[in-house]
Amino acid sequence: MSREEMDMLQRRAERDRRAREQAERLLEEKSRDLYDTNERLRLATRGRLEALGRVGEDLSQLQDLDLLMSPSFPRRARSPAPRRARCS
Repeated sequence: MSREEMDMLQRRAERDRRAREQAERLLEEKSRDLYDTNERLRLATRGRLEALGRVGEDLSQLQDLDLLMSPSFPRRARSPAPRRARCS
């Protein structure tokens, strides 16, 4: 193998090494970005689910109240208020 061919192969190997290192750095950066984004989404989702749970509880309470206010809800007959004695 000639000196020129050896130099060419060495330059090619060096280019490949630099390209691989650059690809590894880019992969590491994008992996970190993806992890951070997923973490933010996980926290946001947890917050939304907690809020949704509170809304569900509120809705349940409102439905219970609506049922109590409904004309078809069985009620005890109210006895008339006692009459006050008149002072004459």
